[in-house]
Order: sequence, then structure tokens, then C-alpha cells
Amino acid sequence: MIKRGNFAARIGYRDTPDGGGMKRSRMDARGATDQRAPPRRGLPASPLTIVNGNDRGAIHAVSEILGDRNMSSYRSVCIMAALFVFIPALAGAQGLVLKDHLDLNAFASHQVIHSDAQVPVGTKITMQNWQQYRNFMSYGMQTLFMRTTHWAMPDDVEMDVGPTTSMPLPKTFLDDTEKYGKQARLVPTADGSFEIAGYVAGMPFPHPGGPDAAMEILYDQYYAYIPYLAYNLGYDDPERGGWNIDRFGNKTQSSAVEIWFKVNHLSEADKPKSLPGYQHYLMTQNVVVLSPEESKYTNLLQVFSDDPALLPETYVFVPALRRSLRLSSAARCAPAVGTDFTADDFRGMNIQPPIFTARLLSEQYILAMTNQTAAYKTPRNYYQPVFWPKPQVGKWENRPVWVIDVQRVPRLQGGYCYSHRVAYIDRQTLQVLDADLWDSNGKFYKSNEAEFVPMKHSEGGVVLGIGGPGNGKFSMYDFQNGHASHTIQFEGKINDEVPRQYWDFNRYATPGGMLQVMQ
Repeated sequence: MIKRGNFAARIGYRDTPDGGGMKRSRMDARGATDQRAPPRRGLPASPLTIVNGNDRGAIHAVSEILGDRNMSSYRSVCIMAALFVFIPALAGAQGLVLKDHLDLNAFASHQVIHSDAQVPVGTKITMQNWQQYRNFMSYGMQTLFMRTTHWAMPDDVEMDVGPTTSMPLPKTFLDDTEKYGKQARLVPTADGSFEIAGYVAGMPFPHPGGPDAAMEILYDQYYAYIPYLAYNLGYDDPERGGWNIDRFGNKTQSSAVEIWFKVNHLSEADKPKSLPGYQHYLMTQNVVVLSPEESKYTNLLQVFSDDPALLPETYVFVPALRRSLRLSSAARCAPAVGTDFTADDFRGMNIQPPIFTARLLSEQYILAMTNQTAAYKTPRNYYQPVFWPKPQVGKWENRPVWVIDVQRVPRLQGGYCYSHRVAYIDRQTLQVLDADLWDSNGKFYKSNEAEFVPMKHSEGGVVLGIGGPGNGKFSMYDFQNGHASHTIQFEGKINDEVPRQYWDFNRYATPGGMLQVMQ
């Protein structure tokens, strides 16, 4: 049995008061802290302490004993010894290096980076100093700062760094993790990936580690908390809604309603783990376009099997034909309802783990905006045309992440849109904060950037928007073609908060229900 509050002890750290200063504490998924010092992973234990300003009294005492001449030699030995320890530490803290071109085997000999380094609270990042902090940025964010493509940061861009906010997960999800967390196991496949066995609910692998840690993390993200019912409404007006923008500045606006159901592996206090009659399904994702008029009632429905190896059944309702069509599996790379997102880009990463491989690149901190202010709802509070949040929208936080590289298994790589997907997965919420995408030829292609507003759960804890239709600003930058899609969402509701008209599973989660979209 995994002890409550300890199963997620590796997911992050925060600073807590300690007399006149601060000390580092490990933060678990409930927001509780473990006062033990964080592990120095990747570095050998050493009796040598690098002396800081608070140890001058000790130095003086040593000087009294050794005398000035011997003290000089003592200092030299200490400095040299410190360098031998500190230089490897610096080498290990240089951060993950990504490039515009990555071949299929780019990370074949990569050594996992473990870093506790963070950007100091109060730092203001600008065009003048951003390179000092690039190791804490997704590659998409770095590309915006590099200004090598159409999408670029403005001269006056400013990112203010604030304290990290604890984001505990809902209680039942945490309870299920403790109860079932040791039952799941990976089963190798002939394609070189892994299927999962024994999974019931909660986080399947509370302590990802070992040679298959990246696949365990991938399954943790796949089975991250998603409510039984999630809803959001996007608007079509100058102040609210979704925008698709091309390199010439042309904008089209759209609005849609999203309704998602999860029917298996549930972590809800008032529902069974699997809903009777739906044991063969995991969840459904439905997007109904409301505007513009020429696209009204277009309806995209994805039905996910409980077998994570199976591609979801994808249906689209075409108003001109007044019927729904089932799309081929190749539609995973097709634009979703006219945007720069694909069906595999939903949730930050909406893929089937058994047909992908994953490699752990780093355990580190990156800058993410996960606690936006109410100012995020207004487009004028973003730098245009890049649609990047201004300081009044929120602070950038040091979020603990796993960075993994995800690729289709070799047998299925042909014809797939992405050769590499580098995902930055939050170690507390298990959500994808950012995802960088390289095309099939290994050239940097797109970046799925998101800023969030936590949604409070009735059991306590929070839900981040990308776990389902939720609140925040979500963007997909197409750096190759100078396109971008942005949406501001602030009508997110979950479970009993969802308007009753959307509680009808048959209407909003089945192909037959799509026929009623024009009624």
C-alpha cells in the first residue's frame, strides 16, 4: 500500500520559511510538504561542502589553527576540490538542447538530465536577457524569442516570474492511486512499445523509474484525471472566442461547444469505476462548431476504446450532406475543425501509448503560466499578433516536469505527421504544459503552447483545462507556414456543473446522436 501523501513525493519542490531564510521542501500531489532535502540525483555524494558567506566564522576558526600561510594553501585546496565537484554539476545543469532539425535517432545516446535549478521569483524576462533562461523554456517559446520565423516576440515583451502554486489533484483520484497504484504493469509488444495490464483507476505508475520510466510517464498522462463530464463554450465575437491567423494577418473567428464524457476507469465519488454497458469504451470527445455560418453544425466526434492500442473511431457530421461520415485512421494528422490543431494534439497529447515509444529526456523545471488572472479573458491583454500574454495576465511559475520524446513505432511512422513530439508533462497534475512538434522530415514544425486557469473540483483539488474542455488560453503555432490558432476559454464546467441539456450521452457521445445536431 502506498502511503498517502508520499506517492507523489518526486513530483516537485517548493520553498518554505525556515527562520530567517527559506529551505527546499518536496511537494506532493496534495500540496503537502516533506521537509527532507531533495535528492541530488545524478551527482555522487560528497563530504565536501562548498563554503558560502554564512560559514565565514568557520573559515576564521580554521585560519586561527593553521595560520595565514597554511590557510592560503587550505583555501586553494578547498577551491580546487570544489571545482572538481561543481564543474560536473554545471555540466549536468546545462539543460536540454533541442534543435530545428532532429533525425529519428536524435536522442539514441541521450543521457537523462536531472536538474533542480529554477528561475528566481521576481525575475523579469525580456528580449535583452531571455537567453539566460532558455533552459527553462519549451523549444517553441525559445523559437518565439529567437525571431527566426514569422511568429516572434515583440521588442517590449516581458515575462514576470512568480512563486509556484500547489495544484493537488481531486481526492478520489488520489485515493485510487494509493489503492491501485501497484497493480498496473507494462507488457512489451512486438513493435518495441508497451501495453498496460492491471490498470483500474488513478495514476497507474505513481513512481515512474527504471529503463521504461518514459513509457510509465506516457501512461500516467494518458490516464490523468478527466472528469466524467466536461463542457466548454467558445464565443465568436471580437472579445471572446477562437482565432485562426495566417502570415498576412488575416483572421477568421469561430465558436464551438465541447462535450467530453469519460465512462471507464473513473475516479468519481458518486460513480463506479466503469459505467454499466460502456466497459469497452474509455471516453468520447465531441466538438460542435457554432460559427462561422458556413461551418455551423460541423461536428467532430472521437470515440476512444478501452484498449489504448486502438485508434479512436472518428466521425464528422457534414451539414451539407446531413449525415455523419467515419474518417480513416490517417485523419489523425488532418486539421481539426479548420484549426492548426490535429486530433492527436487535443489534451496537449491525445495519442495511443502502445503504438508509440517514449524516451525520458529530463526531469527539470520549466516556466509555465498555470494560474492566470481574470485579465486572460481579454485579447488586448496579449502581445499581438503573436498572442502572447502580457504581465497582467499572470505570473510565470517554475513547474516541475518530465520532458519526454514520443515517436510512433517504426512500423507506423510512414505517413504520420510528426517524427518527434517533445512533451513537457507536469509532475503534479500529469497534464501536458507544452508540446513541441517536428515534421516527418525532422524539421521543427509546430508548438502547442498553453496557459491555464485551474478549475476547482467539488472534492477539493483542481483540474487543469487541457485535461478536457477547460479554462485558459490555448495556442498552436505553425512555424513553418506562419499560421496559428488561439482560443480563450472561460466557460469550463465539470460533472454536475454542466448544463443539463448536455448530460445526454446518446445525444453527444454517439455517431447516431450527431444526426440531431441541426435540430
